[in-house]
Amino acid sequence: QTVIPSVIPYLNLIPLPNGPVIGTGVAQYTGTIYQPGNENFGSARYDQHLSDNDSFFARYTIDRANNIIPGQFLSNTSVTTANQYLTLQEDHIFNPTLLNMFRAGYNRSVDNILPLQVPGGESLGFSPGIPIGSLAVTGALSILGPAGITQLLQVQNAFQFEDDVTKTHGAHTIKFGTMIERFQWNSDQPAFAQGSITFSNLQNFLLGGPVGTAATYLLAGSSTYRHLRSTLFSFFSQDDWKLASRFTLSYGLRWEFTTGVSENNGLLSH
Repeated sequence: QTVIPSVIPYLNLIPLPNGPVIGTGVAQYTGTIYQPGNENFGSARYDQHLSDNDSFFARYTIDRANNIIPGQFLSNTSVTTANQYLTLQEDHIFNPTLLNMFRAGYNRSVDNILPLQVPGGESLGFSPGIPIGSLAVTGALSILGPAGITQLLQVQNAFQFEDDVTKTHGAHTIKFGTMIERFQWNSDQPAFAQGSITFSNLQNFLLGGPVGTAATYLLAGSSTYRHLRSTLFSFFSQDDWKLASRFTLSYGLRWEFTTGVSENNGLLSH
C-alpha cells in the first residue's frame, strides 16, 4: 500500500507484530506492562489531661502512594495520591450531668494523574513543541498515545468545626449540637491538550488523510482550572430515654443544608 513520507515516523513507533495476522496489512502485537507501586502511611496522636474537667487530643494521619497503571497503547498512566487528616478535640465537663465536646478537623487530598509519553513521540506532536497525542486507526490500530481526558490534578480541602453538648437528666440523655464544614475543590483537567486524531481506516492513515479523519484539540487560551466552593451546615438534637433496664427509646431530629456549589471565577454553569 502507498505510504506518504510524513506517516513513516508514526509507523516506526509501533512494535513489530508477534501474533497472528488479523487482516490485510494488520497483525497482532501482545506485550507485558510493568506496574510498580508504593505506599507510605503514618499516624500520630497526642493526648493531654488539662485538668479534672478538661482533656485534649490531636491526631494526624498521612498516606501517600504512587503507581503505574495500564493506559492506552504505548502510554501507561502515572497515579500519585496524597491524603492528610488532622483532628483536634477538647472535652469539658461542666458538672456530672453536663458535657461539651468541641472538634476541629482539616482534610487534604491530592490526586495527580498523568499519562506517560510515547517513547520516540516527543517530536511527533500534532502541534509544534508538543509530544504526540492520541492516535487511532479504526479497525487497524489500537488507540495509541496519551488519552485525551486522562490528565488531572485535583486538590480537595475540607475544614470542619463541630460542637456537641450532652445533658443527663433522670432517665434522659439529651444530645444537641452543630457542625459547619467548608469544602474547596481545586482542579485542572486540560482535556485533549496534546490532541486526538482518528482515521477511519488503514488506507486513510497511510495517506495521511484528510479524507476520513477526525480531530479533537484543546483551543489555545482555554481555561482548564476550576475552583469550586461549598459550605455544609448541620444541626441535630437527640434524646435517649431509658424506659426500662432493658429498653431505651432513641429519637431525634437532624437538619442539614448547603450553600450550593460556586466557582471562584464564575466558570460554572447550572
